[in-house]
Order: sequence, then C-alpha cells, then structure tokens
Amino acid sequence: MSKDRNKRLDNLFGGVSPAPPGGASSPLQRPRVGAGAVGAAELNLLKDENVRLKAALEGAEIADLELSVIDPSPYPDRLDGTEESEGYAQLKASLTARGQEVPILVRPHPNAKGRYQTVFGHRRVRGLVELGHAKVRAAIRALSDEDLLIAQGVENSARQDLSWIEKALFARKLEAFAMANGKDATQMVLDALSIHAPEASRYRTTIEAVGDRLILSIGAAPKVGRTKWMALAEALKADKKAIARLARLTESEAFHKSPSDTRFVMALQAALPTDEKPAPAEVTGENGAVIARVEQRARATRFDVEDKDFARFIQTRLSGLYAEFRGKNGK
Repeated sequence: MSKDRNKRLDNLFGGVSPAPPGGASSPLQRPRVGAGAVGAAELNLLKDENVRLKAALEGAEIADLELSVIDPSPYPDRLDGTEESEGYAQLKASLTARGQEVPILVRPHPNAKGRYQTVFGHRRVRGLVELGHAKVRAAIRALSDEDLLIAQGVENSARQDLSWIEKALFARKLEAFAMANGKDATQMVLDALSIHAPEASRYRTTIEAVGDRLILSIGAAPKVGRTKWMALAEALKADKKAIARLARLTESEAFHKSPSDTRFVMALQAALPTDEKPAPAEVTGENGAVIARVEQRARATRFDVEDKDFARFIQTRLSGLYAEFRGKNGK
C-alpha cells in the first residue's frame, strides 16, 4: 500500500495506523471522540483486527435514527438471498435477545436532506426492520463516494459472511469507480480489500468468464469458495456448448426452487463435460437374442450388426427400404 494511501486511510478512519502482520492492532494515534461518541464497551464488541472500523465509529457523531430515513449504500455488496444465510438468522436472534450492540455507520445522503446512506451495517438495518423496530443506533460521518467505497471495502475484507463471489463483484465496483475518476483501479481494489494482485485478477477473470446473468441466477452461494467458482469459469471457457446447457438449466423450475449453494452445484455439473456416452440401444430377434445395436450420434446413427451374413443381407435391401420409407412419408 502506498504512503499516500496509508495517510488517506488514517485520516478517513480516525488516524489509526494499519494493523501490522500477525493480526496485532496498532494504538489509535489521534482519537477523536464526538459529543455522542460510542462507548468503550460497544467498541470492544468489534474484533481486535477491525481496528479501522473501531476508529471509524469512535470518530463519528452518534445518534438514534429513524429506520425510515436510512437508505442502502449506492454501491451494494450483497446479492439477493441474505435471508438464506445462517449468519443472518443468528444476527436476528442476537438482535432479539440483546438488541443492537454496535452502531451501524452511515453518511448524510448527498442528494436528499434529512436522509442517510448506509456504509456498513446493512443486515442490522434489515434485521431491525423485520423485527419491527423503529430506530437504529448509527455513527454518522460525512464521506465522499470514494471514502464510502474504501470504508465499505475495509469492512468487507474483515467479514466472514460475505461470499467469495460477492467480494468479487464489489471489487469490480471499486474498479469501475476508480476508472471513472481517473484513478488506479487495481491499486484501489488492493488497498480497500487488503488483498494481493493475484486475487484481484482471479475476481476479474472469473466474473468475465461466468458472466453477470449466470452469477445473478446462482446468487451469493455462501458456501462456495474461490476454487469452485474458478472451476466453473474454466469449464465455461473450455466448452462453448456449456453456455447452452446452462441456459436451459437456469430456466428450469427445479433450479429456481433450489437454495443458492445447490444452484451453484447444478450449474457446475451442467458446465463440466461428461465422458460417459449413452449405451447403444439393442435390437432383439424373436428369440430375444441381440441382432443389432443402434448408437445415436450428433450427426449420424450407427448400426452394429455382429452377424456378417445378416449385415450383407441388410446392405442388399437398403435401396428398397429407403424407397419404401420415402413412399410412406410422402417424400
């Protein structure tokens, strides 16, 4: 990470240095506590390695906001299907039992006075709404679009419940924003998500090979990691016919009724080539003995006849059989 980017992140997240290797957190250098600051007990609920997130909350104004004035981030990082997540069910159980323990982070809406956009804490907002709450405890900071993306990316890099493909899609949003604003797209992804260049490249090539339509049809696939997504990408690149098979699959009722992880398994199976050919159909005589085997191929039908005399007999009759076929079918 460049020195300039380090300094910028320090300013954005309350003047805290990045965590050194090994996971140990650095002390806050310039703690800024607002009048309605988050209490120490609330900050301690965050994992130690989320030192930037602690600083983001500590330096913000704290308020209880009406849920009705909270909008999602303009750069969503989740696919549909959050309700399928086991982690989301656990979050709702925690909200029911203990209430909201850690504030969400929001910024004032840049185009709508009195409204706010969520930086992180989307699932807490959704959970509180579904549980019938009217308000959410929020840390409020004025952030530019770039600062919002970086804050969201830093938070994403520490989350275990965001699936690999969701992180890949968010990385693409970071790249698109950077390119539109004359910035280094790859560097922005590396800095915001705390990943190395090879992982950023895997995100990019996988999305390009699989395509948005199929990814959205499959969904978040929370239990599917990098290896399997890359296997799907490779299968699609290796077999052009796989796209047609997957198109038929995604239109099926069974596919749509399955959970996201199952949809991924179905898609991967459809994309992978099979070496197993269907067994030839057998034609039997009056005594039940096999007299011929018929194999349907892509461009022709193959007849295998073991009895050579019978094969020569068929050969002599082919012209007559074909004439009879044409006559019966009006050709």
